[in-house]
Amino acid sequence: MKRPEHKQNLIRCCADKKILDVGCGSKKTPNSVGLDVISIDGVDIVHDLNKFPYPFEDETFDLIIMNHVIEHVTNIPKTLIELRRILTIKGRIWITTPHYTDVNSYTDCTHIYHLTSQSFNRFTQPPLENIFIQELCYICLKSFGRRSGYENFLNLNCEKSEINRRIVKWEKFKSHFFRGDEMRFILRKN
Repeated sequence: MKRPEHKQNLIRCCADKKILDVGCGSKKTPNSVGLDVISIDGVDIVHDLNKFPYPFEDETFDLIIMNHVIEHVTNIPKTLIELRRILTIKGRIWITTPHYTDVNSYTDCTHIYHLTSQSFNRFTQPPLENIFIQELCYICLKSFGRRSGYENFLNLNCEKSEINRRIVKWEKFKSHFFRGDEMRFILRKN
């Protein structure tokens, strides 16, 4: 079964806006500013994400893309708060990261964190006054879970800001049988 193209749809919606691709490497999103810790083709600004503040003015970007980057930073809360600073009002952050049940989460020795669907709740629910609204939490499963249709069932209503109880139940009871692959999030600046 084909997965929804959330990222491509988001990029299309922001085609005429300012996009920052954080940790872009050599595969920078077209028409974006590429930020990475190393200087290679495609990187426009070289900066260590663990050094604050980032070299941008407040409210510079409408969309920030973090594709398999968040698990590498040393301080996720501080990083998200800094990204929020450089987002415009109603701006969005696209985050993909391995699910903690994916062996790839552990085989890369530069991964500092192993995340779950609940990892960003601290920023989308009180007491932090909802600094972000979670617009998407989509769980990609390994091949059997996807082929069997369980991934589709798991992600029903994935575009609602409330907690998806199916995903919570899966993580507690079934995630070691139907292993996760990656997670996709969209957080909107509140």
